[in-house]
Amino acid sequence: IEDLRVDPNQIFLGGFGAGGTMAQWIGLRHPGLIAGVMSINGAVPDKPKLLTSWRAAQQVPVLFMYGENSELCNHDHVAHAIAFSHRSCLDYRYAQFN
Repeated sequence: IEDLRVDPNQIFLGGFGAGGTMAQWIGLRHPGLIAGVMSINGAVPDKPKLLTSWRAAQQVPVLFMYGENSELCNHDHVAHAIAFSHRSCLDYRYAQFN
């Protein structure tokens, strides 16, 4: 990133579905590289060693958006995300859309 002269405090990752899941994974796994994450209908990543930089990951804001009747991110996924973020003290914000 230094060679590209990109300020990591200005980079936000976002994605839809699996792209939202991947954006969360990158943001939580490498928190020093980005300023925040937006996930639309993307479930929380189910990967080992996701929070290897747990303290730094707590500083990454995540906007977790999900559809009311989404098949990609259903009520179980949302409940898991809420429990995961609360248990890990992560900065998740939730928004439901129709």
